[in-house]
Amino acid sequence: MADIRVVREKRRGMGWLWVVLLLLVLAAVAYWLWSTGRLAGVLPRDSQPAPAAGQPAPSSSIPTLDEVRRAA
Repeated sequence: MADIRVVREKRRGMGWLWVVLLLLVLAAVAYWLWSTGRLAGVLPRDSQPAPAAGQPAPSSSIPTLDEVRRAA
């Protein structure tokens, strides 16, 4: 009985393509989280809750000297 030699061709793996696609998706998600402020736990100015009735809206995140004196 004769032996038949079978030669398999080496397949070029596409694993590197999946890794590149995964890295691109992760980079896009990280950029979105960073640009919207969700990564640092900071809400964008538009999505901050409105002040309670009777309280003026803050003009900036740092209080002025007059606001500090009035609060004390």
